[in-house]
Amino acid sequence: MEYRLCFIDDKFLGSSFTHLWRSMSQLMWLKLQILGEQLYPLVEKHEPVHVAKVTGMLLEMDEAEIMHLLESPEALNIDCAVLLKIIVSHIRFCY
Repeated sequence: MEYRLCFIDDKFLGSSFTHLWRSMSQLMWLKLQILGEQLYPLVEKHEPVHVAKVTGMLLEMDEAEIMHLLESPEALNIDCAVLLKIIVSHIRFCY
């Protein structure tokens, strides 16, 4: 276990701060996992070939934007089309 001395406003937080930080980080990853599992089948309808790449790119957006995409098929379709163009242009550039 890692121990660090942390002070905020002259209050000692000790290792509990480190534990809290790790827990928050795990919760953020869990939230991304859940959002990704919700996005994946929706993206797959638009782009079955590059579904994992497009989903990953969408997960880099703000949470509010991701929630909007889950609620709006039109917005998701537009973003998928834009990302697919980026992926295809990158593939053409590399090869």
